Amino acid sequence: MTAPAAHPPVGLPGLDPRWSRIVEAEGRGLDAGVTRHWHCLDTAAVLEEARAPIVGTILAVHGNPTWSYL
Repeated sequence: MTAPAAHPPVGLPGLDPRWSRIVEAEGRGLDAGVTRHWHCLDTAAVLEEARAPIVGTILAVHGNPTWSYL
């Protein structure tokens, strides 16, 4: 079992706390009925406040590189 997702420590250089959020996803198939929690850094709201154009999305999923072979 893994620890639930959590916000990063306050005061990390270069990390605006407004970017940090936790999202929930309901499991399917073998995980049906299980809710997973994911920590995301999402700058869309900040870009909208600044009226900056949003031109793309970067999705970075982190984990142990060997997991892709298991």
